[in-house]
Amino acid sequence: MKRLLSLLIALFVAMVPFSALAAPGDATILRRGDEGFDGGVRSMAYLDETLYMLTYDALFVLEPGAERPVRYAWDEPNFRTPDGANLDRQALIAHDGQLYALSVESRWLQEEEETELLGAALRKVVFGEDGIVRADVALELDWEDMLEDESGYSYIRQCTQPFVLDGLMYFTTYASRGTVVMAYDLGDGSGRQLDLEFDSEEYINGLCAYRDGQLLSMRSHWREDGVTVTVAVIDPEAEESEDLFAIPTVGYSNPGSIAYSEERDALYYIMNGELFQITGMDVSTNQAVADMPVEPYSESAPILTAEGLFIASSYEAVVRRNTDPNLRAEKRLKV
Repeated sequence: MKRLLSLLIALFVAMVPFSALAAPGDATILRRGDEGFDGGVRSMAYLDETLYMLTYDALFVLEPGAERPVRYAWDEPNFRTPDGANLDRQALIAHDGQLYALSVESRWLQEEEETELLGAALRKVVFGEDGIVRADVALELDWEDMLEDESGYSYIRQCTQPFVLDGLMYFTTYASRGTVVMAYDLGDGSGRQLDLEFDSEEYINGLCAYRDGQLLSMRSHWREDGVTVTVAVIDPEAEESEDLFAIPTVGYSNPGSIAYSEERDALYYIMNGELFQITGMDVSTNQAVADMPVEPYSESAPILTAEGLFIASSYEAVVRRNTDPNLRAEKRLKV
């Protein structure tokens, strides 16, 4: 009898479509091998319930209610780079109801054996009916602090995990001294590095907006017996950081891709293939709320929608998960 019941259950599960096992909103939005996408997710932005995904050679757009994103090509002549110059579209941001692409122009000087920074700008993204994306310069950025000279070798640092808070664009970038936090004024284009004090052996692997103009950071410190991960609140005006709590880890588990919901007073992050939630900034409430089949680290800041959907990316995929633990996929099928 038990064997017959087991066979009936297995047959029932096989007949249930995979989508029925998923929580509302769960989806793999983009994956390597999809038409026009061979990997290389660099940045994401969310505006008017529309998701924008920047890759090395295109811009993918997922409209509200759509099942699959649409691929748009860049109008390369629109960027008009000087001869021999390299154009790097590093990131996307949404600000004041508009989508912008961060572009950086540089050139390698062969005789001097160094990189020359030609300029950086936020470009207003405009979609043409021909499926081509144009981007006109809206704000020139003072990018000199992003030109790194390390042991006689110069290069342009990358803008990673950018987001906008109170008219400032914050992001992390890897410098010769480790990971640092940058802040750029979206009014005049000026920028500065936050002078934060922490252990030189630690690095920032997550940054997000918090509340009252503050930021949250996640720092990792590798030791012989594992990794210690600390969540801290940053006051960008005072350039001060205060540790809040340590994330429970096992061995060399290393979390990342953090996002904070002020409405729910909840912090979200990815670790060990799962999405975790800490409510009330009380680490004792830490729990896994969904599976998350992407790496914890990403060049792009994750997105947390008003409906409680968490969108994260890796180099090869973009995944969306419902953050309600009661709707977690394996808890929805009742037999």
